Amino acid sequence: MLPPLLNRLVIANAGMHAADQIALVALPLAAVTLFSASPALIGALVAAQGMAWLIVSLPGGIVVDRLGPSRLARLAPWLSLAGLTLALLALTLASPYLLGLAVFISATGTVLFVLALATLTPRLLPPTAFAKANGRLELARALVTLPAPTIIAWLIAHVSTNAAFIAALAAAAMAIIALSSMPDPPPSAQPPRHPLQDIREGLLFVWHQPILRGILSCALAWNAAFFALVAVFVPFALNIAQLSVQDIGLALSGQGVGLLLGALTAGTIVTRFQPRFILILGPLSSVAGATLIFISAGHSAIYTAAAGYFLVGFCPMLWLVCQTSLRQSVTPAPLLGRVNATIQLAIYGVRPLGALLGGALADRLGPGAALVLVIALFALSALAATLSDLGRLRAMPAAATEPLV
Repeated sequence: MLPPLLNRLVIANAGMHAADQIALVALPLAAVTLFSASPALIGALVAAQGMAWLIVSLPGGIVVDRLGPSRLARLAPWLSLAGLTLALLALTLASPYLLGLAVFISATGTVLFVLALATLTPRLLPPTAFAKANGRLELARALVTLPAPTIIAWLIAHVSTNAAFIAALAAAAMAIIALSSMPDPPPSAQPPRHPLQDIREGLLFVWHQPILRGILSCALAWNAAFFALVAVFVPFALNIAQLSVQDIGLALSGQGVGLLLGALTAGTIVTRFQPRFILILGPLSSVAGATLIFISAGHSAIYTAAAGYFLVGFCPMLWLVCQTSLRQSVTPAPLLGRVNATIQLAIYGVRPLGALLGGALADRLGPGAALVLVIALFALSALAATLSDLGRLRAMPAAATEPLV
């Protein structure tokens, strides 16, 4: 049975991801509505929010390990709240520059919270509960992020732009309230060292630990493939599969259904099947999903594309829960923040490269050729999992950390 504290973490996770997703959806709509922003300015504002994941991740990992994940988890929502409050001021002043700074600050709070949460879970729970807890946390994230675009578009259209950011403020406040009485396990005692030495230690541990190296290799190829798919699917669907805009929305919803179903069942499936099965099936199902999307044509295109996106959502969600539990098991507590930060930075760094590569290939050779690249990258991800220690993992390894409560 999971401890009551996990319920507060689930609520806080939902609040933080809701605030971040609301800001992400509302940002371009607000920029167009209030600033008559050009595509370049909209891109810069969205990039300001995304850059927090690249700039803050590694130093954030050091802060988690030194300050302690519980304390940082409580502080991070306040940072998001401050950024969102500044965003409301920026909207009032019609200042796109202040808005860019505001969403960067708010996203920084999300980055730090995600790092703290992934480090805190193994300190509070026994290893046998990792998968179930991570599944519940991912379910909370999926439940609040998937409906956000529809809700925020309605708020901006029928109420006001400010209303969307007020909703984000309320979500961040929900996280603050949920964590207000959370206990504070002491941080790991570490001697003062140069930050670069701390970062190097985390990087080397990920590289030399076979399971973590397999996770990183698989995740890099998968995320490059997925963001290449994001970049090329709409041109492919419109020009080759001959789908309407409404059909495209329905096809994309297949991934949302897969993510939700995966999060709902992950706790049970991950604990009942050998890790190697899930860790190979995640990327392998993505190969099948991308192939279904590639062959989408004619009257059945909507169904094959939706089925393809379902496969890209369901099994990778199981993979995510499984690999998160693995990371928490094999990483010593004093290193967990930096290890999570290293993997997080690599993943977020490769995403724009995948999108650029997919878009460039689609522009030069057509979206069909770009989808072949997507299939190849997903296959590379499956190969990385199969040939690494992940493909030989019959059971969860012994935990490198002990629960504190």
